[in-house]
Amino acid sequence: MKLQVVCVMLLLVSPVVGILNVPEESGRAAVENLSYDNFSVEEDGAYATIALEGCTYMHREGFPMLPYYTKTYTFPAGTKIQDVTVIPQGVTHLTLSRKIAPAPPAVPLNMQPVSVEVKEGPVYHQNEFYPQEW
Repeated sequence: MKLQVVCVMLLLVSPVVGILNVPEESGRAAVENLSYDNFSVEEDGAYATIALEGCTYMHREGFPMLPYYTKTYTFPAGTKIQDVTVIPQGVTHLTLSRKIAPAPPAVPLNMQPVSVEVKEGPVYHQNEFYPQEW
């Protein structure tokens, strides 16, 4: 009888032990490909503007208004992100006949008319790429 009780206990407990000893998943990766082929360059006066659907623009006064893309990812509670890697592929170099329009200064939201003077910042007088890094 004791042997039967021990066998029944082992049968009941063994699945629980298996559940407790499940190894953690290692190396799950999510891959997403984004494409920015559908941009357009609009020229207006002395400047050009890059239009890209779904993007917002850098608005640092006096610096070029360049589009950028932001995406928020949601993960289950307890997820540990070990690394995020972005690999640019198919980079195309484009020569423009005009400079990219500089961002205007911020204006107060007090419903009063204000004249806005858009000025080129120091980056326009340098012989370097902006931004210097991706």
